[in-house]
Amino acid sequence: MRELSTFNGSIAAVRKMFPYKQLTPLVINRSQAIIAFPTSSPNDYGCAWIFASHVHTSHTLATVDPTSMLIHFKDGTFIPVKLSYYSLEKKLARAAVIRNYCLESPVVLA
Repeated sequence: MRELSTFNGSIAAVRKMFPYKQLTPLVINRSQAIIAFPTSSPNDYGCAWIFASHVHTSHTLATVDPTSMLIHFKDGTFIPVKLSYYSLEKKLARAAVIRNYCLESPVVLA
């Protein structure tokens, strides 16, 4: 609310400016470029929101399930997620595009 935005408003704004109609990244704070992305549909109980700037690296859990990844965070923690490597990289790339937009296009209040 301090950013004068809601979940639905942020998603709608990103969808209007970028071609991300499904699994749309969420801008939590535009001035600080804080972006999160969902691991699955936000309507799914198992959906996790990942803060892209906290991701350090990822590893495929191919021996367990080829559609699973282990996301390692910069603080040394990690979580398993049901995503392919390609899907995770695509989500991180989308978040980076939006982050760059936020950093390069400062908010102008009239």
